[in-house]
Amino acid sequence: MSKKTSAKIDTDHPIHLLYVAASTIVQAAHNAGKDVGEDMSKNRQIVIPVWVDSDPIIKVTIECGAETTAEYAIFKAQNK
Repeated sequence: MSKKTSAKIDTDHPIHLLYVAASTIVQAAHNAGKDVGEDMSKNRQIVIPVWVDSDPIIKVTIECGAETTAEYAIFKAQNK
């Protein structure tokens, strides 16, 4: 039996803040889709480009869905 260790989460860390923002954006996309009658199941592929008007210009792409889950599984398997 394996034990799961819990790591302390630094809620001020930029990656955590990015995760919170991305999760909020994805949830809003799901809610908007449901409001207009779109199938917004958890397996629906969503790709949202987010442009940051800064110097230099930054583009963050938020993806989730079945394709992203499969891609992540391959990435994890290749990086064991």
